[in-house]
This record gives sequence, C-alpha cells and structure tokens, in this order.
Amino acid sequence: MNNSWQTAQEFLQSLADEEKNRLYNDLLAISRVHEKNQDVKHYSLRKIRRASHRLFSDKKKHFEYKNDNHCLVIEQIQEQHWLKTCYNLTVSFDDQDLNMAFVESLEKELRKNMLDNSLQPA
Repeated sequence: MNNSWQTAQEFLQSLADEEKNRLYNDLLAISRVHEKNQDVKHYSLRKIRRASHRLFSDKKKHFEYKNDNHCLVIEQIQEQHWLKTCYNLTVSFDDQDLNMAFVESLEKELRKNMLDNSLQPA
C-alpha cells in the first residue's frame, strides 16, 4: 500500500488544477454515499414487478481519472436482486484493487493541497 500511496501522490501532482477540483468533488460525493450505504442491505417492496422479471443493476456511477502513466477508477454500484438492494464500491488504481481507505486518503491529501494553495499569497 505504501508504494501505491507514493504513486498516488505522484498521480495527484501530475493532475491539472481543474482535474484536482473535479476529483475532490467526486470523492466527497463518493464518501457521502458510501457512509450512508456501507454494509447496508435492505428489502424494498416498491419494485416487485420489475424485480420479478430479472436481476438488474439499479444505479452505477463510474469515475475515471487518467494521466500519462496512471489510472484511477472508482465504481459505485447499487443492485437489486429480487427484493433485496445491495451496495458495492470498487476502487482500482493501476489495476490494483483497493478499498475505501485509499479514497479517504486521497480526499485528505487533496483537501490539504487545496488549503495550502489557498493560504499562499497571490
């Protein structure tokens, strides 16, 4: 993880400011949804007709950030199987599967960089 974290820091440094802002906003949204849905499985009777026909994926959000050397992919998936709704988050950095702790670390690093940049005199 340490080597991938150093690589991630290099990845963040190579992103343009606009991309950093977009990544930071996406990470905030991902964190908020993850807090609400992590380890939660619930049953819903609202979609009985649709659920009885087939298995399907309700919602899927795909976030992808690339530079010349590295690729960060985050997917949030909310699936419904019959009446049961499940939430899943996958984080992949350079084809290495990681967990939510990596996303939180990226968010903290971006927040720190944004604060440092805003405190510097113009």
